[in-house]
Amino acid sequence: MTTQQIDLSEWTFWLPIAFTISGIGLFILSRFWTRAWFATFTLTIAGVTALTVASPFVGWWLPAQGSSFSGEVDNLFLLIMFLTGLFFLLTEGLILFILWNHAPKPGTAPPHIHGDHRLELIWTVVPGILLALIAVIQMPTWARMKGLGNESWLSARYESGGDKADLLLTVQGRQWEWRVRYRDPSAPPLARPLEWATHPEATDLHAVNEVHAYPGAKVRLLLRTQDVIHSFFVPELRLKQDMLPGRTVPTWFIPTVPAGTSNETRWEIACAELCGGNHYRMRGHLVIHPDKASFETWYSTAAREQSRRSRPPETGPLARKTN
Repeated sequence: MTTQQIDLSEWTFWLPIAFTISGIGLFILSRFWTRAWFATFTLTIAGVTALTVASPFVGWWLPAQGSSFSGEVDNLFLLIMFLTGLFFLLTEGLILFILWNHAPKPGTAPPHIHGDHRLELIWTVVPGILLALIAVIQMPTWARMKGLGNESWLSARYESGGDKADLLLTVQGRQWEWRVRYRDPSAPPLARPLEWATHPEATDLHAVNEVHAYPGAKVRLLLRTQDVIHSFFVPELRLKQDMLPGRTVPTWFIPTVPAGTSNETRWEIACAELCGGNHYRMRGHLVIHPDKASFETWYSTAAREQSRRSRPPETGPLARKTN
């Protein structure tokens, strides 16, 4: 099994923010409260800062990147966090500045301010531009996550591209398990793979609570639910997709593992949608084999075992005569 990878970019991103917030808090506390309160809150802020700095090293932040697009998702996440964090510091800093420099004074009446249309226009237009910019930036990543190998965000085609997938699976969520069905990799490609989700073939391989793949494989998932809304979630893949009753929802991923990994990697498949009283039992595993050969060995073994279980027992007079 692989271990959590440390991403120093997260550490360098959060460290300035943590110290900035800590500095502002210590400055305010030193001016307003007694020494006892100052010491209490100083220790609290120091502890939070230490935990923030240590979080990337102990796996409390983002999990290991496990798919071809997980790096893009993380970059978008950090971009949004940077923008929101920057404006949080600016607005909170402005509020603190006003509170500090315009505190009420005895014997003076505060001025009555009725607003400023220019300021209202600025703080409406600027966030709107930033949101539009984020929407445009994320569209190529969103399209690649939704359409297999589709590089253009102008047309995410779900029906096409089935023959480009190395593995075609349907995952059906139901209370309280994941039912997985693999299409035979040696079977001819399908023109409309979505139809296979509701029309199983005799050579399909069935499994429960386990999805198997190998590094570099283009895995196409057709997600369905038997009862209520479920959500297929693998944090390492940066993949979370709701499963709606009566619909087949396509998605895909290409698993990646650190170079030199010789053992299989197991990641948890969780249901990210509250689906009933036993929601906590809705757990499975994504198993990434070290290479294609080991995956094919597992697949052939599982297929033989399934075939053996599906045959009727050889008993009775006819079976004794043939022995």
